Amino acid sequence: MKQTQAVFLTLPEVARLLRVSTARAYQLAACGQLPHVRRGRRVLVPAAAWQQWLAEQAGRALAVGKREGTTTGGPDGAAR
Repeated sequence: MKQTQAVFLTLPEVARLLRVSTARAYQLAACGQLPHVRRGRRVLVPAAAWQQWLAEQAGRALAVGKREGTTTGGPDGAAR
């Protein structure tokens, strides 16, 4: 049997993936920081928009780390 990928994620699913509260996921959507659509009373995140948003957030985090000089490894590049 083929497994299909979800076209939309619910905000509770997004919250679990981000390891934040469901309330925080709703806050991110409400203030426009998280891409979403409304279907009746449901707030859904398109899976493609989720992937893009996540990649953008990771890029920002890496850029901030480089700018601040923080790394995950020591001087020799080994993880500590």
